[in-house]
Amino acid sequence: MAALATRGYLVQSGDWYCCPLPAVQLNAEQLRELLAPVWQGTQQLEPIERTNEKGDKQVIAQGFQRQRSQQVSGEQAFCWQEQLLIVRSLKLAAVQERGLRERVAKARAEIEKLNERGRGKRHFQDQEPLQKAAESIVHRYRVEGLLTLCYQEQVTERVVRGYGQRKAEVRGEHEVRVEVGIDEVALAKAINVLGWHVYATNAPIQLFSLSQLVLAYRSEYLIEHDFGRLKGQPLSLRPLYLSSPDRLKGLLRLLTIGLRVLILLEFEVRQKLAARGDKLAGLYAGQATRATARPTAEKLLRAFDGITLTKVEQGKEQYWHVTPLSEVQKVILELLSLPPDLFARIVAASRRLAHAQ
Repeated sequence: MAALATRGYLVQSGDWYCCPLPAVQLNAEQLRELLAPVWQGTQQLEPIERTNEKGDKQVIAQGFQRQRSQQVSGEQAFCWQEQLLIVRSLKLAAVQERGLRERVAKARAEIEKLNERGRGKRHFQDQEPLQKAAESIVHRYRVEGLLTLCYQEQVTERVVRGYGQRKAEVRGEHEVRVEVGIDEVALAKAINVLGWHVYATNAPIQLFSLSQLVLAYRSEYLIEHDFGRLKGQPLSLRPLYLSSPDRLKGLLRLLTIGLRVLILLEFEVRQKLAARGDKLAGLYAGQATRATARPTAEKLLRAFDGITLTKVEQGKEQYWHVTPLSEVQKVILELLSLPPDLFARIVAASRRLAHAQ
């Protein structure tokens, strides 16, 4: 999606795009150049707020925008203006900082263990093997440049007693130790880069603010979730065994209508529950008291499993019966603005249809 040719095609087609730039499009050095004004204090950050389920606004990110020109070469060169959205997720930055500090602490502790003496412990007499062991730990924990390593050689004299014809002598034992510390300046610089993402978009800055664009991208999972519904349960587009283009098109259109019904059903119930400040219980098997303010359409429909329309014939008489609705089913019908006697009407309609035949 972020490939320059793809972005150029979308612009030429009259569409808008908003996508994160991977490392091949924006490397670490280029990111540091963009963030330099922030660290120097010359670039103000705009807070990005989102309203939570309780209706409270909370700052989830900070960022700023930059404009640049883009060009696609080919038979006819094409140029356009692109916005860079440089955004730092506060939650992601906090998680990454915690992980980085943990890796630094573990690497430091493991390197310090190289100095331990005792049974089963390796005794380093030369700096080279000790240095290789320490650098291997640094590489394994991905903390290059964040630790300071200082190697010291110690010579300890030990008196060896004479025995038989061997005279007593003084022997020197060589030992190399490593002193490890944390480079706080380098660590602070590494933390400053955490949590940042750069998005590219050709959407006009006059129409969409930074917050609107970031929140729109963060809602992308909703669209992906709907495509997952289309391919999986309950619509089950896959596996697909049709080969006729007309049948493929017809089936896809039919299932798309079903997808819209699911989305509208879910939206209606969630909106009503949010307006009431209420939750719906009884949707989870074996958890009668578990409640949710954001039920899925699948669980709402599954709540109606087991409703049966029964027809009993006794001579010339016919008797119709439908399973009585539970309290949860009645609440769902109310949230969907459907009549409480909906299933009773189905009984009446079935009786009329039987008499007409």
